[in-house]
Amino acid sequence: MIATLIFFIAAQMVSAADQRKTPRIMARITQSSGMGKGNITASEAEVVQFFLVTEYFKQTLDVQLLSNPLYDGVQKAYIIVFYVFIGIGSLVSLYRWFRMYRVQQVFVLDATVLIQAIIEIFDTFSDLFFYLNGFFGIFWFILYCINQEEFNQPDLVYFWVLTILGTVFKTIVICYNVGKQSTSDVFFIDWERSKGLLQAEGTGHVVPAKPSVFRHLRICDKWKELSTKRSTNVTFSCLMTALVLNLCPELHLEYAYLRFSEQQPFVRFGFIAVLYLFFAGFQFIVSAVYHHFFKHPARDFVEELCLSNISMFLLDSQYHGYYVHGETVHQCADTDMLTLLKNVQKEKENKVPPRGMFPNDNCVTFEMYLKRDVRQAFDENYSSAINKLAVGLPTAQLNPSVVEQQVADAVQASEQINAYFMSWIKNCREAQSIIKAQKSPLEKSFRMPPSMNQAPYSVFYRDDSDTSFSSNVLMGLEWDLVFFEIFWFAVSDYWFTNTSIASALFTWFMSTLVSIGRRIIGTRNVGTKTLTDKRLL
Repeated sequence: MIATLIFFIAAQMVSAADQRKTPRIMARITQSSGMGKGNITASEAEVVQFFLVTEYFKQTLDVQLLSNPLYDGVQKAYIIVFYVFIGIGSLVSLYRWFRMYRVQQVFVLDATVLIQAIIEIFDTFSDLFFYLNGFFGIFWFILYCINQEEFNQPDLVYFWVLTILGTVFKTIVICYNVGKQSTSDVFFIDWERSKGLLQAEGTGHVVPAKPSVFRHLRICDKWKELSTKRSTNVTFSCLMTALVLNLCPELHLEYAYLRFSEQQPFVRFGFIAVLYLFFAGFQFIVSAVYHHFFKHPARDFVEELCLSNISMFLLDSQYHGYYVHGETVHQCADTDMLTLLKNVQKEKENKVPPRGMFPNDNCVTFEMYLKRDVRQAFDENYSSAINKLAVGLPTAQLNPSVVEQQVADAVQASEQINAYFMSWIKNCREAQSIIKAQKSPLEKSFRMPPSMNQAPYSVFYRDDSDTSFSSNVLMGLEWDLVFFEIFWFAVSDYWFTNTSIASALFTWFMSTLVSIGRRIIGTRNVGTKTLTDKRLL
């Protein structure tokens, strides 16, 4: 609404200014052609145009085509709004840097901070360039349909510069965010206790029976599947957009769309943006309703964690992350099907304490903001466990004894990290060494993090929806991916000379490439961070 108001006011102001100084081009044309005064017919106009063209080459006359002051005003308003958006983007970037500083707790100008600051700038301006070009194309087309007049070809330098920059910026942002998601620190805390004793093979000694590893492997596979989940389907969006673009002649839009948009690429961009946003938004609304009233992939994953007696500790940045408390309220989770169903029934009938990290609180999902000392302690314990690996992480080797030693070292390191996290969570509950809080509406609206410099402990924000951690999967980048796909659809549509089918295939290929990269890198990251043999994932 703000952009529309600014654009309309600027167009009217420039149009009014040009109205006073615009020459009467039509009068000059009729006077030059000798056809009398007043209006001319369509056939006479064609003769006039031919006359002017021939006379131009013969006598080099300086004669202009019909120019409407309102169209010229819209063109100049485009430039004005562009500079207004530059100022808005600068303010938004400063606000994002401020949020980053509140989480970082100290101002350290290193390579990581600089890269993140540049990505914030690219993300802000790519969105603003998208809004500006898409709105300008639709606004110009509607104005043209209302007036039904020809006008001069507008200056496309700004349009193409912003479109190409927006495409490049958004591609860089997507690659960075997907890479950041794929390499985030994730660890699954297993709360399952030993169930009895077991005679060790070869020695005959009695040792505690360790819990089954299949629960852990199942959770790793579920997380791998969740990491590529999206609310929209790129295949549907691309095909439907291409189909509507190809059906325009059948909808009697030859003059209003085809004849005009092929000459005006910014109008084509606006049409592609509106169509793609319509189909993507339709899918998003349907998915949101389905997820709210029926089932949500993130909630299903939380349920898997609680049934498996496993918690998830996820850090998507140095001091920010998510914690899902999956500790079971039953005696154990590694049991037979009948006992598992009985346990679920007890929870439904409220015969057991509610799930949750704290007593009498059923909240299991939290958004974390960690203090620097907590993060440093985590890094030290994780590094010390990793450094104890004698020959590295498990990999395929020819010597069976080497493979056995690798697996034994990885299991020992994993148990050490698991014990550290269990003790840290228990200490947080018993010693009250964290701040449990609820986000205010202002913090939710502006995504304002707490000031960690003033907080005495780490802050845990409740997430009653159990879905906040989904921002660390492709579902959390939904609209960035939609803008990314629209940019590439529009650019490839120009490359392929308005061939929408080829543009849809190319856009689908680019989006699928992102999903494949997220899956491959994410699978390797889960195996490395959780010390799980990648051959089992």
